[in-house]
Amino acid sequence: MAAARQRKTRADYIAAIVVNVILLGILNTLPGWHLPFITDQFSTVLWAFNLSVGANIVANILFLIYDAAWFYHIAQIVLNGFGLLVVYTLYRVFPFAFGPLGNQIARLALLAGMLGLGIATLVEVVGLARAGAE
Repeated sequence: MAAARQRKTRADYIAAIVVNVILLGILNTLPGWHLPFITDQFSTVLWAFNLSVGANIVANILFLIYDAAWFYHIAQIVLNGFGLLVVYTLYRVFPFAFGPLGNQIARLALLAGMLGLGIATLVEVVGLARAGAE
């Protein structure tokens, strides 16, 4: 039998909100940094990052208000969907320039990320079913 979800504290949710706000700022200024391995195409994927990070901020605010297990699992399923959207968008646009081998490795890593998010979503669905049974 799998262990129950470990409850997070209010401080955990607040920390997650702060980190996500900082991440939002970094991601949106990243194109201006002119990093050699990030192409001009990066700005075309920002909408997906902004949507996902924004959803994470909203979810953590909601967790501060209401932290039932079933609600947490549903929110995580939705957040995994947003994460999958980000990784898929990165894979399709691929706004990176790591060189031939580096690009292939990065694309494989993005595919692995999509697989991992799919598995994480299945885990949350099982967690939701267990939470509903309790």
